[in-house]
Amino acid sequence: MPNGSKPNIPISISAHVIESDKKILTKTDKTGYLTLDYAGPIKVIVDPGSDTIDVHEQGFGTSQIKIDIHLISHDQELDPITITGTFSRKSISSNPYNIRVIGKKKITSMAAQNLSDVLQNESNIQLGQDAVIGTSAIMQGIGGNDIKILLNGIPIIGRIGGNIDVSQIPMSNVERIEIIEGPMSVIYGSDALGGIINIITKEPLGKSLHLKANSYVDNIENYNVNASVQTRIRKSLPISFSAGRQFFRGKDFDKATRTLDWKPKEKIFADFNTVYKHKNISFRLGSNFFTEELTDRSNAENNLITYFGYNSKYYTYRWDNQIQLNLKFNNYSQFQWQNAFNIYTRRKSTTKRNLVTGEENAFRPQDQDTTNFRLINSRGVYLYKAPSRKIDLNIGFDFTHEIGNGKRIPVSNPGITDFATFATFDLHPTSQWDIQPSIRVVNNSRYGSSIIKDYGGTAKGFAPLIPSLQLKYKLSKHLVFRGSYSKGYRAPSIKELFFNFVDIQHNVHGNENLDPETSDNFIISADYRHRLSAHSFTNFNFSIFNNNIRNKITLGLQDALTNYYTYINIGRFKSQGLNVKFGFKSKQMNYAFSSTLISVVDEIPQEDSVLHQNYLNGQVAFNVTRKFIKKNTALNVITRYTSPTFGYNEDLTRYKIGGFYLVDAIYSGKLYKQKIGYQFGIKNILGITSVNSNRSQGNSTHAAAGNSVLVSPGRLFFLSLNLTLF
Repeated sequence: MPNGSKPNIPISISAHVIESDKKILTKTDKTGYLTLDYAGPIKVIVDPGSDTIDVHEQGFGTSQIKIDIHLISHDQELDPITITGTFSRKSISSNPYNIRVIGKKKITSMAAQNLSDVLQNESNIQLGQDAVIGTSAIMQGIGGNDIKILLNGIPIIGRIGGNIDVSQIPMSNVERIEIIEGPMSVIYGSDALGGIINIITKEPLGKSLHLKANSYVDNIENYNVNASVQTRIRKSLPISFSAGRQFFRGKDFDKATRTLDWKPKEKIFADFNTVYKHKNISFRLGSNFFTEELTDRSNAENNLITYFGYNSKYYTYRWDNQIQLNLKFNNYSQFQWQNAFNIYTRRKSTTKRNLVTGEENAFRPQDQDTTNFRLINSRGVYLYKAPSRKIDLNIGFDFTHEIGNGKRIPVSNPGITDFATFATFDLHPTSQWDIQPSIRVVNNSRYGSSIIKDYGGTAKGFAPLIPSLQLKYKLSKHLVFRGSYSKGYRAPSIKELFFNFVDIQHNVHGNENLDPETSDNFIISADYRHRLSAHSFTNFNFSIFNNNIRNKITLGLQDALTNYYTYINIGRFKSQGLNVKFGFKSKQMNYAFSSTLISVVDEIPQEDSVLHQNYLNGQVAFNVTRKFIKKNTALNVITRYTSPTFGYNEDLTRYKIGGFYLVDAIYSGKLYKQKIGYQFGIKNILGITSVNSNRSQGNSTHAAAGNSVLVSPGRLFFLSLNLTLF
């Protein structure tokens, strides 16, 4: 909403008439106007809502007869409101963190079906594809267990190969995505060493009835449908429910083989949300369910009697439940409490199929497997905002207990418990400066030999102190500078400690002697945002960063004769880089450009030396949108280039993956009073399917073949329709 526009809901106003000690509680009208007809000194407090303490207080003197109040809306389009990392709502320009927001409009303009579709268009984020494991994300050159993905602030569990499969997270009910790069271990604990991605879903609106349905189809046989309904039991108790199905038939580039390069998948998902607000209490209950069935077929084999093949099915089940409570004590303090119980199951079933008769029977017992993970998380935060507005204080606790079991995790009921306390002090000595020191103290059930490791102390069970410092300087109304130092910490996961995977193709073992990863991160950035008119604005962001990770955990080959792999600490990992973003929006045109350059250095200890290996990697993305106002349509063209990247085989030799371009063109519009929306277009216009790579395949833990890495199933023509019934 442009700056200076009117609110569309009443805003609460409280006033205190000093002389008579009279207290008044009222609201503006929907246009933001209110008149207080009281003489004498008066204090007025503007309160945006019961779920926040972002209030504004203003005093008036003795000379006025009445006070005319006119509230205007915040410029949400240019300067979006965020909640990640700060616990209360703050605009990007007010946030001490260098945060980016991907809103619903942008997600829709990409015709994004899952989180992978969104992240592939973001700079400083790279995606990796695996036919069975799925799609992984890398930020600032850091990926795997070091990237934490949240759903409404709650960790998502279920990592395969150290990664959350971002293609398993549908976008149908997502309101926005907030991303912070660099360590967020002070606020979000372990696994946030490289950054966080917070997916925020829609909150029930409280309408009497709101029904939407969406469909998507393309030429490579993706068939997706979903629907959502919002209603209310009573005015103060809105509820929402959504469900969907995504089906992909699979894609193969060699029709002579039985196996498919892109495996067939069927995903079914649903979620439920309800919100209760009464005076100073806000309560939210949410439940999200997801299941995926992936089919992996082997090539045909034959013996003297018949032809046969193997069919492996991988079943993923994820059920995330959360309860959030906001209790507002007064205009200056509140308590937030969120609790979560998450369930994740991965099951593999392999059968041997007679390709002549069609008969199918279960294969060897070692090819049938089920692995389960459970997570309990409880986080409480007390927020205090001083009346002087000179200091904001957040003090909280964070409890996490994760347990795993299955044939590949032989330890009886292995689990890791992590309990932490943390505090942030947001100081505002002047209207220009924002200084936020933070600290976290962690007690981990398996790690930590001192409270302040490397600085002395002997209290067993405590990890190193995790500090951070955020600085923000507002040079002008439009220009903000930020600088930060953050320490990162990640304890090894259950899989890295206990996981054993041994069959004809794998010989992978956990390592109970792993050391935790620690890191230091520095970021300096400049952010410029300027509204030029009611319909146009420009923004520019420049940042440089440096990461230094010690004891980085990776999978390493220990014995080539037996193909024995285990998780190891490899020494130091460094990444430095810069990121540039520019945007301009007018009534009809929208331009966005971003570019990233990253330098990665690995220091790998050898028997009598240290091996230094480094490489450069870059990305460039450009997006242009042309709006046709009279037709209520728009054309969106998205281009991005990823330069060649490098990595390491499990025997620590380096491999290279070639660079590639991707180009999309999407046309969208609305009909019949905005109730019918449509999109059609071409994704991957250039038809890129894979890039060359010299990655070693013979000694990899995954059976793969060929000298290429998958990028996309190919050129994709699609059509999407959405319908708003009520």
